[in-house]
Amino acid sequence: MRISAPHRHPTLRGMVIGVIAGVFLAFSGAFGSGQEPFWIRLIYWVPLIVLGGLWSQLCSPLLRRLIDTDDRPWLEIALLTLMMSVPVTLTVWLTTSILFWHAPPRVSALSHFLLPVLVITGVMSAINVLVSKSATVETHQVAGQAPARFLQRLPAKLRGAELWAVQAEDHYLRLHTERGSDLILMRLSDAIDELDGLEGARTHRRVRRWHR
Repeated sequence: MRISAPHRHPTLRGMVIGVIAGVFLAFSGAFGSGQEPFWIRLIYWVPLIVLGGLWSQLCSPLLRRLIDTDDRPWLEIALLTLMMSVPVTLTVWLTTSILFWHAPPRVSALSHFLLPVLVITGVMSAINVLVSKSATVETHQVAGQAPARFLQRLPAKLRGAELWAVQAEDHYLRLHTERGSDLILMRLSDAIDELDGLEGARTHRRVRRWHR
């Protein structure tokens, strides 16, 4: 069995990454913003990137529930970028019009922001997805099944299937079985308690060791 442990505070991690990226974009005067004072660039870029990161945190669990992207991180990055691009483009369009142009938003200018937004959201999506991919713990299942207490949590479509892996994704657990995968809302620490009875070895400091 394989169990993966994520960072404990994915939302906080995303905000920190957003702040760092926002400061970098402000300092570099990205996408023509260098003509503005530095403090204007800061209050423009940092909130935009942080808000985009929070939106990504909301979209990711939904995307992972619909599509199994565990072994296809670049597919997850591409789909997440597309999900984020429309609302982020609208936000950037409105913010730029008010903060830089000091004028009502013009619909004719909307297309001007699409490519820069795709580039930035693509890079930020890649960073967040790749950082969130946690170390994997390989264990050996003695009897071919996890303890019955945890198996009762399998969704109806997976009931009776052999459980292959439990992988933590933010506040959810992805259950991998011979019939496919699905997400349940549960803490990794509680799952490990209910998986008691397996032989295993700890290879990551955030995953507890357990034995039969």
